[in-house]
Amino acid sequence: MPLASLTNIALLLRTYLEAGAGVREIFSMGGAARVGNVIASAEFNVWHGPEAVAIVLESAAWFDILVVMYGLGVSYD
Repeated sequence: MPLASLTNIALLLRTYLEAGAGVREIFSMGGAARVGNVIASAEFNVWHGPEAVAIVLESAAWFDILVVMYGLGVSYD
């Protein structure tokens, strides 16, 4: 469960391919539906590292890793 942008997770999955085989799930805050914390429609973790998000999602598809991304709004309730 990364607590910031997915840059380190993306680097891990790209540098050490064997690490992906040992990961079953990734839970992360990412995205915003109603209100963002960078601009009106963007949440910091995705805004700061969109390339990293793309790498993690691509790697997750390759290694059959479940990815759950919670939008910023869940932290408001």
